[in-house]
Amino acid sequence: MLSQVDKIIFLKGIPFFANSTMQQLTSLATACQTENYSADEMIVELGDIPRALFMVTAGHVQITHFVGDRTTEYMLDSRGYFGEAYIFDESVADFEAVSINETMILRLGYEPLHALIKTDLNLSYNIVRNLSQTIKSKNDQIARMTRKHTRGMHQIFDKLDGL
Repeated sequence: MLSQVDKIIFLKGIPFFANSTMQQLTSLATACQTENYSADEMIVELGDIPRALFMVTAGHVQITHFVGDRTTEYMLDSRGYFGEAYIFDESVADFEAVSINETMILRLGYEPLHALIKTDLNLSYNIVRNLSQTIKSKNDQIARMTRKHTRGMHQIFDKLDGL
């Protein structure tokens, strides 16, 4: 179990809350729940409606995204987080998250976060700004991947065109 001070220090190190004030971090720490998972335990199942931000405080979490017939996997360790795209949305998860070993998660659910945002517009602004930065970063990754694949596809079509 994390103390209130430990939660505040941890949250300050999460990029999602990097610009938050000490008062905001204290409120966020109070709103967060600590959850413990055994090895190979499901944290979020495909099709769940997570409505939470999950932050890894200890251990490792395997994330598997499902898009059509493709899957993408990656592992998160301490200070990694997931669920930010679902915290304000009621859509079903297109991913699953499984603990790799003994794992502690700090979970910030929609309801307590919504209550905080209603009373602190600056917190709302910081979260929107951080979500925007995340979107920009993901767009850059997609653009880099698309350029790589597009060049490769042009080369394949050029070869086919010569047949």
